[in-house]
Amino acid sequence: MDALRAGLADLGVVSDAADVEGLQAFHFCADPLVLIGPRDWAMAGRGALILTEVVAEPFVGLREGSALQALLTRQLGRLGQRLHCRVRVDSLDAVCRMVGLGVGIGVLPRAVAARHAGASKLRRVRLSDAWARRDLLLCVRDVDGLPTHARQLPAALLAPASCGS
Repeated sequence: MDALRAGLADLGVVSDAADVEGLQAFHFCADPLVLIGPRDWAMAGRGALILTEVVAEPFVGLREGSALQALLTRQLGRLGQRLHCRVRVDSLDAVCRMVGLGVGIGVLPRAVAARHAGASKLRRVRLSDAWARRDLLLCVRDVDGLPTHARQLPAALLAPASCGS
């Protein structure tokens, strides 16, 4: 968002938890979070879980400072709890690989978890906490001020069915 505000980027996609003050923001798509576990994860048979039900399990987390990790830390902090991260990695793909190897469980956007479910042998469970039902926003400083080619991109991206889940 800072790059957009400074004119260093034309477009950005962020979760609705991001500070978009001073920018034009448009609903892009739903981006709910899910819990993922290895194939033999005991909780995988549940239809939905809240994060506090699994907070004692070992987690595969993202590095400190990542937006998703900050969201999890903030939500659990409000309840006086914290995650036990067995390992921290730099990408969502790495979370999937580590969870697939049985290192721990993780929290990912549903679309990412679905994309990796087969190859990484992941089990997915809906995260039913209200804060986990989030949306992605497409942000710009000023649509009318964008170059012609950049003005066409938001229209294409905001067309129905452009966001995978």
